[in-house]
Amino acid sequence: MYARQGETFELMTREFPFWDATEPVRKIRLVFAGDILVDLVSLDGQEAPGLLRLDPPEIAGIYPAHYEDRILLKGKDLPPVLVDALLAVEDRAFF
Repeated sequence: MYARQGETFELMTREFPFWDATEPVRKIRLVFAGDILVDLVSLDGQEAPGLLRLDPPEIAGIYPAHYEDRILLKGKDLPPVLVDALLAVEDRAFF
């Protein structure tokens, strides 16, 4: 949820799990001067965070009921560049 007035945004974040901790709900005011963030103010009585994490949006899904089935491949059938890309962005235990 957010509201915008000129270059000022007020937003309420959602709680979500991050790799090192659960991010709490926050009410924050962000003030910009052009494309530069010039102020970050907590609106819920907490100290303003030095770093604001937002939960990432879900960008895709697979829905077998809508004929969006996966095609299973063996590791040996994957192009090496794909394996390298996965290892670069995912946990090494993933693959």
